[in-house]
Amino acid sequence: MFCAKIGFFLLLAIAVVECSDSGKLRISSKRNSNVAVLVDSDECRGVAFYVVRDGEIVYESTLGHTAKITTEIQSDETELILMNSQEKITFKIIDDTPEFFRFDVSRKSVKRDRTIVDCVSLGGNTLRWYGGPQQKYQYWPVEKLVLSNYSYVTKEADSAAIAERYWVNSEGAFIYLSDRAPLFIDQNSMMENHLCFVASLALPYNPRALTYDFEYSIGVASDPRKAHMEAVHRFLGKPSGVPDRLMAARPIWSTWARYKRDVDEYVVMEFAKEIIDNRFTNSQFELDDDWEICYGALTFSTVKFPNIRKTVQDLKSMGFRVTLWIHPFINKGCNPWYSEALANGYFVLDHNGKEDTQWWNSEQGEAAYIDFTNPEAANWYTSRLHKLLEDTGIDSFKFDAGESSWQPDVSSLANNIKDLVNRVYCIVGSSTTLYFPGSASIENSNRLHKACCSIWPNCGSSIGFPQSIPADLYAND
Repeated sequence: MFCAKIGFFLLLAIAVVECSDSGKLRISSKRNSNVAVLVDSDECRGVAFYVVRDGEIVYESTLGHTAKITTEIQSDETELILMNSQEKITFKIIDDTPEFFRFDVSRKSVKRDRTIVDCVSLGGNTLRWYGGPQQKYQYWPVEKLVLSNYSYVTKEADSAAIAERYWVNSEGAFIYLSDRAPLFIDQNSMMENHLCFVASLALPYNPRALTYDFEYSIGVASDPRKAHMEAVHRFLGKPSGVPDRLMAARPIWSTWARYKRDVDEYVVMEFAKEIIDNRFTNSQFELDDDWEICYGALTFSTVKFPNIRKTVQDLKSMGFRVTLWIHPFINKGCNPWYSEALANGYFVLDHNGKEDTQWWNSEQGEAAYIDFTNPEAANWYTSRLHKLLEDTGIDSFKFDAGESSWQPDVSSLANNIKDLVNRVYCIVGSSTTLYFPGSASIENSNRLHKACCSIWPNCGSSIGFPQSIPADLYAND
């Protein structure tokens, strides 16, 4: 029955598209006879491939390529190579068990002037997709999302603080794309009902690189839960612990919600007293923006907080844990910290060797950003945080503004592995939170599944409660 269905599908494809056929090839599971990848190459449609399980298509994609495929090499049923004078596309089986099948699609050393577009069909009305980028107006499932030429990095725009290169569908198939690809996505824009993965050496990636690699893995299991657990095992990682229960069950009282930057000891204590007097519960009291001498000092202003250790003790005596808002910037003029970091090479630099950037608490070019890919810079920053905890009695931190879009354009990181795209900054920077207590929270995350801190989606008043549910579902995919 399986063979009959596949034969019918391929015959139908030939009947619908009248083009000269370069052949239909396949790589197949040796452990599960019901799973196969069919590769179809012809002159007018280019290359397409279909992942078939039990005679049904569970994943379908077209492959962009620079010229007609002229050579097809298949040594056995585990690897297939398609070639022309300009490129080589390799299909290779990586995992093959009765429960799970995975293969890689790869192109190596693609020349800088070439753009690749691989488009995945989002299927019919019954197929659902999960994953992709976090958005201010969040869809869940995500197949109705519309994006055009969207750089796949963490960024302030659209509240895209999570950008995991992972999608899974309701048929139990997933795709996971390599960090090294200069990835853009185009969904329901250039092709309706398609998600297109575009590889191009354009900003915010490094347009000066000579070549790049474009690689991804596709996995298939019997259902989406099993597929996702396989992705967790191979790519995403399991949490190292359980997120703080109080933060999930009770409110975080942040000074930002009412006072914005107008905070001092009097405001903090009056706010705390009001919370207690109204018999509200709490998980913690969060002291937000503008507590420092200057941005990046990680030192309390004694004008606003004459005795911060006593203030923290008073808050704890009222039943609060206390957390503190921090960020990865140092503003120019915030010395000696700015000068020390600059002299020691602790900042992210642009391709001209300049550290200048901007964030919401600085003017253009009046701030710099800690380079957490530099171990010395990361240690310098985290040691200052630990000292801050010791000196004040504060319990933990709220980590803000870790998106890679805050970096200078075409950044030069200390750990500048060939063709490594700058979104790695968010991964390394966010990993700093792993060294702090469980009441820590972060507002950006990538590859941080191992952490047991809390990740907060954007659910502000301009968005409202109807968006909070899909945002929370997305963040817990």
